[in-house]
Amino acid sequence: MILVLALMVVSAQAATHHPHPTHDTAHTHDPAHTHLPHHTHSHEHNEHGASTFYFDAKTHNMVMKLDSNCYLMKLDDTEAVKVHDAAGIVEIELSMVKLIGAANEMALTHDDLVAMSAHIAHLCPNGGMQLERI
Repeated sequence: MILVLALMVVSAQAATHHPHPTHDTAHTHDPAHTHLPHHTHSHEHNEHGASTFYFDAKTHNMVMKLDSNCYLMKLDDTEAVKVHDAAGIVEIELSMVKLIGAANEMALTHDDLVAMSAHIAHLCPNGGMQLERI
């Protein structure tokens, strides 16, 4: 009777045990099946920047604040009129962007900006760079 009971337990265990795929020697790998990475996002990081343009009518300076840096460009009389036109201001802003890093730049302290214009000094608490056109 014990022998019959032991055989029943062994056969029940064998019937419920399924071999793990790594133990299954009859399993073949389909060579056409490829494994893709589990993520599809790029390793590139997003970047952002914010710029603000301000025309100071008192000094005829166009100011560009790019993140925490300020750049000033003195406008001539023709540009000072153009700045009030939608197409004209965009033209001036683009020319200013092109000058950054390409023009001679003179550092201005916050005190320099205070003496120039309270509005510019408020916009640029860290001082700025005067862009000199070549």
